[in-house]
Parts: sequence; structure tokens; C-alpha cells
Amino acid sequence: MLDLVWSHVLRSLGRPPASAPQISVKQDAPAASGLATSSALAMCLLQVARESCGASALTRDELIETAFELERRDANGGGMDQLCIGHGGAFLLDGASDAVPRVIDQSLWPDEWCFVIIDSGIPKHTPTLIAEVRHRLAAGDPSIKRYVEVADRCATDIWSAIRDRELGDVKALLDEAHCAMRDYQCSSTPHLERLRVLALDCGHDGFKLSGAGGGGALFTISTLGAAPRLVEELQSALRSERDAARVVVAHADHRGIRTL
Repeated sequence: MLDLVWSHVLRSLGRPPASAPQISVKQDAPAASGLATSSALAMCLLQVARESCGASALTRDELIETAFELERRDANGGGMDQLCIGHGGAFLLDGASDAVPRVIDQSLWPDEWCFVIIDSGIPKHTPTLIAEVRHRLAAGDPSIKRYVEVADRCATDIWSAIRDRELGDVKALLDEAHCAMRDYQCSSTPHLERLRVLALDCGHDGFKLSGAGGGGALFTISTLGAAPRLVEELQSALRSERDAARVVVAHADHRGIRTL
């Protein structure tokens, strides 16, 4: 990631090729998990690399656009991750395959809500997954067309539920969105499904795979007050199954996402 960012920064500044600086990065979030960790890292490295060259920092919009272009070439990704990381909060977006999405609406994230994440420990490979789905969409695959219909409806409905602070509706829609990704997009895995059954058997609902799937994590949304018990029950279930997956709790607000 650093080499990619460093090469881009040197080209953009008209500098000759040079070795990248030594940078130490500490990351608490699970990597390659569909939680936009690579996008966040790229945005951070862009600013650090420019600073090490004595160049001015990018504006927020410039940073979002530049990071999107880098990741689009490297991983076929869209721009929703960079947009949300750059601004924080919650967004309803009109997606685009070759540009940063258009913002339809945005809102502060509810202060009393947090994310409970089951990190499977199995890395995903986003470029392959996204390229395959785009190929199926271009070929007119009816399953992908059905997925788009369900996903669009779920996005609209979950946005209303977030604005109305209806956590039960949010979790029900997360569940429906997961099933659509699993059944129509075929982006879940046997291990993710086994972890999801484990969570459901604990009496918890609304667990959805993260990112493009194919590995990575499952997540749900909980209140801060209910999260400790949820985490304890999930960890106990994982121990009983001797599964190496771990549970992470994160809180999001207008400043972005951070681990607790």
C-alpha cells in the first residue's frame, strides 16, 4: 500500500523515483475484513507521504477523490468508503461504477449505537469478487439484477430506520441484505455462515457480512448498553466451538470510526 501511494505522490509532484520513507502503522481494526481499513490506510498514507515531501496536505475533497482513483485501479472498488471515511457520519448514496458516489442524504450516527463485529480471521480478496459481480451484471445475470433490486430497497428502508432511530428495523434489514448477498450475489462463505448461525443461536439477529464478502467479518448494530452482554455471549459461543474468530466493538460518530 505504501509503495503504491508513494509512487503516486512522487508522480503528482513531478519528483524523480525514490525510496519510500519508513512509516510505522498501528491498526486495531481487523485487516482485509471488508471494514474499509485499506481505504482508511490509503487516505492516511497519502497525507503522510505528501508531508514527507514538503507538499501541502490535500483538502478533504481532494483526498477522497485521489484515494478513490488509487483504489479503483488497484481493487476495482467504488468510492463510498473514501466518502464516508472523509466525512464521518451516515450517508445515503447514489452509487457509481467510475466516480465517487453522489450524496443523496447524510446524518449524524446515533450516539447510543455501536457496531459489534465478528472477525472471521479469513481475509477477503475484493478485486476478484467485485470484478466477478460486475461481469455478471454486464452479462445480464438475473440473480445480480434481483440483488440490485433488493439492495436498493434495503438501503432506502434502512436509511429511514436510522433517521427514526428504529434499531429493530435496522437489524431486520441488515438480515435481509445479508441473505440477498448470500443467495443472489453468492458472496458469503461456509465459515461466515457457520459464524452467523452461531450468533443467531445465541439469540441475536441482524448479522450481515461486511464489504464485498468472500471472507472478512460479520457485523450487527447494538446499543452501547447491550453490547457488553452481546460480546460476552458471542465470545463464549466461539470458545465452545474452538473457533479463532474474535469479537470487536466499535463506536462511530461524526469524526469517523474508532475501536473501543
